[in-house]
Amino acid sequence: MIKNRKLFYETTFVVGMILLLISMYFASKTLIGFLIPILIFFISGLMIFFIERNKYNEVYGYDGNTYPLIHLTTSFGAIGLFIFFTLNFIIRTDEIKSQEYIIIDRYPSYGGKGKRNILHPDFIIEYKNEDKIISFSEEFYNDMDLFKTIELKTSKGLFGFDILLKKELKK
Repeated sequence: MIKNRKLFYETTFVVGMILLLISMYFASKTLIGFLIPILIFFISGLMIFFIERNKYNEVYGYDGNTYPLIHLTTSFGAIGLFIFFTLNFIIRTDEIKSQEYIIIDRYPSYGGKGKRNILHPDFIIEYKNEDKIISFSEEFYNDMDLFKTIELKTSKGLFGFDILLKKELKK
């Protein structure tokens, strides 16, 4: 029983980390504030922590709460966050809303792995009374000062958060 439980905790940690990486894709397509995903991560993780901490301590022979808190919160918080973003992304309305937003600010930023020396433009718009950063590929970098607005095509997700379907720069 203990061996199975140990395998369960180790597997959920690996699965949770993989799902956290996958949920970053859905997060980049969801127009949502920073606080809500953090709350979902901690609430779902802490719920499982309070349910499982005694069993976890029994399996690993721990007395304290520090290691189970970190392990269970990260594992199940990541799984909860993945479920939230995936459901919001996949189950969405068919209605597509198109709207233009004035670019408030712009700045260059470096690309990800393999493209760290290549600059691409990031634009800041005001979306529902919140500043949002919209990133574009490096092909728009040289002309980034010419663009005045961004047109976003969005759809409502299951939980009411907008899903970014298409983005287009306008001069």
